[in-house]
Amino acid sequence: MERIVVEYLANAVWQIPLLAAGVSALLWALGSDVQTRHRAWLAVLVVAVLMPLRGMNGGEEIVTVAAPPAPGLTLHHAVAEMAIPADDISYVPAEPAPAPKRGLVIGAKTTRWLMRIYGAVLVFAAWRILRSWVAAQGLLRRSRSIHLAPRAMAIFAQAAEAQGIRLPRLRQSDETVSPVVIGAVRPVLLLPAGFDALKDDEILAALSHEFAHLARRDYLVNLLCQIVALPVAWHPAVHVIQKRIRDTREMLCDAVAAGEMASPVRYATCLVAFALRAIDNRDGALATQGMSMFDNRILEERILQLTQTPTQPEPSTRLARLAGATVGLAAAVALALLVHVTPTLADTAPTESTELPAPVQLAPQVDLPPIPPQPEAPAAPVAPPAPPAPTVSVHHHHEHATAPSADMQRAIADEARQRGEHERDQALKQAEKDRERALKDADRQREEALRQAEREREKALEQANQARESAREAADRDRERAQEQREAAREAAQEAREQAAEIKRQLRETIRASEAVRKIDLDAIRKQIADATSKVRGPEFKAQMAELETQMQALHDNMTELHEQMKQLDKEIAKSGESPM
Repeated sequence: MERIVVEYLANAVWQIPLLAAGVSALLWALGSDVQTRHRAWLAVLVVAVLMPLRGMNGGEEIVTVAAPPAPGLTLHHAVAEMAIPADDISYVPAEPAPAPKRGLVIGAKTTRWLMRIYGAVLVFAAWRILRSWVAAQGLLRRSRSIHLAPRAMAIFAQAAEAQGIRLPRLRQSDETVSPVVIGAVRPVLLLPAGFDALKDDEILAALSHEFAHLARRDYLVNLLCQIVALPVAWHPAVHVIQKRIRDTREMLCDAVAAGEMASPVRYATCLVAFALRAIDNRDGALATQGMSMFDNRILEERILQLTQTPTQPEPSTRLARLAGATVGLAAAVALALLVHVTPTLADTAPTESTELPAPVQLAPQVDLPPIPPQPEAPAAPVAPPAPPAPTVSVHHHHEHATAPSADMQRAIADEARQRGEHERDQALKQAEKDRERALKDADRQREEALRQAEREREKALEQANQARESAREAADRDRERAQEQREAAREAAQEAREQAAEIKRQLRETIRASEAVRKIDLDAIRKQIADATSKVRGPEFKAQMAELETQMQALHDNMTELHEQMKQLDKEIAKSGESPM
């Protein structure tokens, strides 16, 4: 089982990037539409999971087994100096053993660590899927029922009828910034707070997009993609493939929604409005959610897909791109299909450096006599010679040849084999120590880099939050100051209007008084006075006349003063007309 997993991982490491790069180049050369790109990336995900399985031999181990020695006398290099004439013995080489199948050699400890890490990655990926499902269910539990306004409900029914789907259940949540569909069997449309207060175009755009997801069953397809990708969820190229699937899925729903609105530009405008509203949210969690949903790259790509007409290159250029991309994809697929990495575990790996060469069988052409007894040592040697080695005599033309015994050959071979095994064990131990040291250093450096990146990210987030808070506070202060200025200007304008109305009222009264004064005929009054004077010459009449003249003089003075007041009022009215209201 371990060898199967290691072999699958070893082939997935290099085959999946080759496949993804080749398909990406071909789609770029073809200039395919969004539907074709979406289906192609779905197929790439399935092939990426299955391709490393091709060429696996069902878990058979590669073991090197030495052939049993043939009956007869075998000679190794250590006893090559035998004194046997070439005419007496013929050398028949044994058939060489088949060369072991070469592959990636992985130590037992490395294999155990790979199995542990791979198992942990699988558990973590499955836990992420389960956590997403649990979070979605918790979001539904914390949501509340909603009753849309009649205007929004009419748009809701219109959008569902246009997509040809059943009306989903409606819920409202304060934890989402845009409408989202949850569930595959009994889907629920979760709306953000204040959704029915949006403009009609924005409501229609959001509902048409989400109903397109419902019609395509994207929630179920996304769940299946995550489950299918579990065996290779650790691979960065698989994350890129899944992101391209999500992006093209959103673009397909954008196209459906734009068709329902009969204007891609109107839908793009609503999409930008949703993005700005999500990113500018005062709640930090909702703002982060909005930035993850509407990041600059995918938002720009979606807007360009809606509003920009694709430009077709020259036929020669397009043909060259297509030919190059096709050749590249064919080469990548052929390489992935023809080349298969077969790892060899350390406990079954062949040891070429310490294995002795194949023995050489000696086929004697004459009968071998029994080994003669050893001669006795001399009686009184000055320096006793070493005991002679066992010999083998071969008679031919009355000549003798000696050869070492079989025990000595085995002892020499065992010693060489033990020495080779010892050296191999020492080399393997040293290599394992070096590898562990390198792994520890790499892990330590990686952890330090991760900690440094996390600190920098936290610092950047803190600075961004501080800048956002400062900007928000400044905007609030400016808004309050502008509101106060507007209130003051409104009050000043109201006061000015009241003053102008009072001045106009006084002016009208003055004009009426002056008109009443003008109606008095002074000549007639004088004539009446003259007639009365001619008729009545008494002192009482003279007193009355004097009093009347006094009243006439006072009236004249009042008229003069009234004219001065009118002039003064005209000046004040002129000044108030020049001042801003």
